[in-house]
Amino acid sequence: MKQSEKSMMIFSVYLLIIGATIMIAPDFSLGVFGLEPSQDNYVRVMGVFLLYLAFFYFMSGWRRIGEFILLTVYARCAVIIYITIFIFLGWLSWKLIVFGLIDFASAMWTYFCLRSEKSKT
Repeated sequence: MKQSEKSMMIFSVYLLIIGATIMIAPDFSLGVFGLEPSQDNYVRVMGVFLLYLAFFYFMSGWRRIGEFILLTVYARCAVIIYITIFIFLGWLSWKLIVFGLIDFASAMWTYFCLRSEKSKT
């Protein structure tokens, strides 16, 4: 198994944990970041969405779908941009920047793995 595939599978475990926690205990998840408990179930829906992403990311590593792995690098890098914009617009708490940083760092890990693998061929 290539390192880029492993990075995707490891990142999928992170998404699985975050998604399951948000889905099962949304108020706890919000409270960790000092946010008010939600009266709506949209937070649980976000948890389900993260579980779907975890599945796709895991399977892309497992099934060795290199093109999809590369596309996730671009998408995960964009997360920090969107979160930063939302923070400056006052739509999100600055505390949520941690998710953007994790996405960006994991995307860079995958990118450098892909680059290393490409140079070896």
